[in-house]
Amino acid sequence: FGAGRGKSMMRILLVHPEAELVAVCDKYEPQLEKVREMASELGTQVALYKDFDEFLKHDMDAVVLANYATEHATFAVKAMNAGKHVMSEVLPSETLAQAIELIEAVERTGLVYAYAENYCYRNDTFEMRRRYEACEIGEITYAEGEYIHDTASIKPGITYGERNHWRNRTQPFFYCTHSFGPIMTITGRRPVKVVGMQSRFVSKFYEKALGPGAAALELVTLDNGALVKSIHGGLKREPGSVNYEIYGDKGCMETQRFADRDAQASGIFSKKLNVWKEGDKVCQGELETFFPQKFIEKSLAESSSGHGGSDFYATHFFIQKILGKEQGKYSIDVYTAVDM
Repeated sequence: FGAGRGKSMMRILLVHPEAELVAVCDKYEPQLEKVREMASELGTQVALYKDFDEFLKHDMDAVVLANYATEHATFAVKAMNAGKHVMSEVLPSETLAQAIELIEAVERTGLVYAYAENYCYRNDTFEMRRRYEACEIGEITYAEGEYIHDTASIKPGITYGERNHWRNRTQPFFYCTHSFGPIMTITGRRPVKVVGMQSRFVSKFYEKALGPGAAALELVTLDNGALVKSIHGGLKREPGSVNYEIYGDKGCMETQRFADRDAQASGIFSKKLNVWKEGDKVCQGELETFFPQKFIEKSLAESSSGHGGSDFYATHFFIQKILGKEQGKYSIDVYTAVDM
């Protein structure tokens, strides 16, 4: 559901050995026509719908929600009530009431709900999770997550010229899971307290023409007492910034601040990862710096271009969870999603 952002997941489903793309729904007909062309190029046909209720009647096992980010919970509940498993792109819910309704729908139906926070599956963040689970840096004491993306130049295109589009009217704190989500999946910890503040507006372009343009900062306390700084928004920086730092009681991990342009030109999507591990002596240890590699379904993941292959993992793990396979453990469930 949603043929714009949804194309990345569609391309995965069209080639995945354990799934089949059977239907797509969108109110915008030019996007549906692009889907028709994409499927035709791969020698298949996909049913196309403009009405969501008609779409839900199609014979299918699961629905991927790539619609407006403020409406995911509403359509997730509708889909589960119709007996469909659900993968929600961003974000799981807009209000606490929606979050409760969403959780109750999952518990009532027993269906699989997956949250596709793709930044949790980047080469660097997924490798950080693997290393943290191996206890390489001990238990988290402090972390930072940063997602800086100035969308001013692409705003008219991604809002389809709609003044009331959700991107033009949500408050700055709403889009927080790219910065905070990976901290949760890396460490397995959950938030228990949060304080938030927002900056002044970045420019008059945002403030008067196209809605919220401030950066948002959250200071989060995790359930073990560790602190996390999460920052996101349209601050002036090119290229944009996606960075993570995890401090443990035996070392730290952090992503490269600026991407290596030579590496990107060679087709390497991820930035370098620095891992420092303290040895037997205090303040002495070893530093490892490297480009993380994909370690699950490497060839399939590399065939997906969406966010460097991270879109593939969110979709793949959803499929594995439905099929009851081991890799389904990496799929983000409804409780973790709502916490994010």
